[in-house]
Amino acid sequence: RQAGVTQIDCEMSFVDQNRDEIAGGFGGMILGSYSRLGPFSFSGNALVGVGGLSWPAYFHGEGGVAAMAQIDIELGLPVLPWFQVSGYGGVQFIMPITAGTDPILRYPVMGLRFTWGDF
Repeated sequence: RQAGVTQIDCEMSFVDQNRDEIAGGFGGMILGSYSRLGPFSFSGNALVGVGGLSWPAYFHGEGGVAAMAQIDIELGLPVLPWFQVSGYGGVQFIMPITAGTDPILRYPVMGLRFTWGDF
């Protein structure tokens, strides 16, 4: 059971670029399946969103609007009945919407997820 979930991600993307050259953010929704085994939780997630991205090497200029999708698996440990810390790994896709660019990007991601909700 998981209800009223809010989360913050601290993510590391394995993109072959200087991180000072990339900036932006995405908003969207999370879809997934959540299960428990003893004190641990497991889930498979799909994140989809739209946002702004400044990445001169990719957008052939300053930036533009892009769609993002991510598929990941997650292993979590509830610290409190309403707070959980999870590690995850998966793959992320970036697709430009407004700028003339290269094809869809695809790269691995991993990170920590801090989740507030009802566990």
